[in-house]
Amino acid sequence: MKRIIFTLTLLTAATFGFAQTPVTNGSFETWANPTGPNGSYEDLPGPFLKTLNSLYDLPAVIGGPGPITTTKVSDPCDGTFGALMTSKSFQGIFIPGAMGTFDVSLAPPGAKLGKPYTDKPLKVKYCAKYAPVAGDSAEVFCLLTKWNGTSRDTIAYGNIKHLSAVASYTNFEFPLTYNSQVTPDTCTLLCVASAGYDFGTLTNSAGQVNSALTVDNLRFDFTTAIDENAAKPEVKMFPSPVADVLNITLEKGQLSTTYRIIDLAGRTVLNGSINGTTSAVNVSTLAQGTYWVQVANAKGIITTKQIHKQ
Repeated sequence: MKRIIFTLTLLTAATFGFAQTPVTNGSFETWANPTGPNGSYEDLPGPFLKTLNSLYDLPAVIGGPGPITTTKVSDPCDGTFGALMTSKSFQGIFIPGAMGTFDVSLAPPGAKLGKPYTDKPLKVKYCAKYAPVAGDSAEVFCLLTKWNGTSRDTIAYGNIKHLSAVASYTNFEFPLTYNSQVTPDTCTLLCVASAGYDFGTLTNSAGQVNSALTVDNLRFDFTTAIDENAAKPEVKMFPSPVADVLNITLEKGQLSTTYRIIDLAGRTVLNGSINGTTSAVNVSTLAQGTYWVQVANAKGIITTKQIHKQ
């Protein structure tokens, strides 16, 4: 059934120019066997979804081949195959099991995040199970951005963190919160078995070896629904650029509200609670650059906005 639905989706996209773009190979039915200096290995073919498996091509002089962290599994949620991401260690460096919209560089080691994408999905859906080690956590993350000529604007953002084991396949979904009606040009979609990832260098990630996230039926949902954002409280953040103190202002009556500040590598660098209608967040210790500030309450994410730290 999954293969039939996936094929029909692709045919629809090819027939109608205005059709909504799916997550290409999000059913994980197609795999490749690239051959590098250390021989062949199994991998997703891309170009949209890729893995860290090309680390297998690392030369023997530095201890290669590197680890294979994403493998094909034959016990999927639906169809024939799924994708199993397992975190591993290589030469004392923690390598998270990961799959998503990135391209890996071996020299220097790192991953360039994002692939061209110009649609506006409302949700990300997938089927998954998770086996964490020693309190590890996994994350599925989606970010839509647009280059404005000098920097990237956040168009939409959403994520789920799996903080405990999921013993059997379970369907998950999370909404994308839109900060702008501008059409995005890039999508960063990640599935990571250990949420302490750093794709900037691939040498600063944190997590537990053998934590394993299995994902299947990864897809976007474009279903039109009542605009949930219309009922969400207004959030203001100022100043931006900010040097020392970021003010986050909420409408009255917001309980159990939290914030977290996320860097360009997807790491949470600051987080806390918002008490009352205004919270002054000390950001003086953050390095200069661009960050996302996510505000959420018990019902979910309220907004995600971009700030610039001086």
